[in-house]
Amino acid sequence: MNLYYVNGQYRNQDELGYLMHDFSCSDYQKMVIEELRESVRKIKTREKEKQEMCELLEEFAKSERAQGRLEGKREGILEGKLEGKREGQREEKISLAVNMTKMGFNLETISQALNCSIDSVKELLASKKLSV
Repeated sequence: MNLYYVNGQYRNQDELGYLMHDFSCSDYQKMVIEELRESVRKIKTREKEKQEMCELLEEFAKSERAQGRLEGKREGILEGKLEGKREGQREEKISLAVNMTKMGFNLETISQALNCSIDSVKELLASKKLSV
């Protein structure tokens, strides 16, 4: 499906202007484009066409909801992966900080090795109840 965005306020005296006018008409009798006016008249005045239009709109709404759920799942999966990656990186930094502390390195050296501040190293070590 292709989507096209058009300025709905466009009202020049040309085909696009007439189309924008007709799309905003609530009264089909005031529509300019004859084919569109006749189609809308059928939909609004004949019971069979009303039912068909309702069914089409319901199917479209179901499709859009399904598409929205699918997109939501994809976003959730991506966010979960990113969060997992961040958590893994944090756990790796904690492990390195703990090991370097056990090896006798000072906070400044550990912070340089981990490319983070001394306060961050202290936080990492505190999460494992260690300090230097």
